[in-house]
Amino acid sequence: MKLRKLTVGKETIFGDLGKASAQPITRAGTGGRGNPYAGEFIEDLSPFFELGDELGAMVTSDLVAMLPSPAVSYGKAALVGVNGEMEHAAAITPLVQAPAVYNRAIRTFRRVRSAADRRA
Repeated sequence: MKLRKLTVGKETIFGDLGKASAQPITRAGTGGRGNPYAGEFIEDLSPFFELGDELGAMVTSDLVAMLPSPAVSYGKAALVGVNGEMEHAAAITPLVQAPAVYNRAIRTFRRVRSAADRRA
């Protein structure tokens, strides 16, 4: 995979509009940069499908590990710069395999967390 840059981050929200949350909300997210097809018309975008699956598998375990408890939802999105096409974003966003990748990572997180809780 040819990826120029990958950013991974975590956000914890303790309250909004002056009101504390009953429980903090933690989000983890990632962003990758690099589009080998920028500025070009490409008829076959299927290499992006595999790249998207590979990228999803690569970052999911890192993202799940950042969460203090099991994930309750996930989302995905893509942005394309001036020289890209919206089809590039649609092709690289993991669609079919994303739930399987995320579910596998979440199950692993639960097993690790559960074992740690038993030891405590």
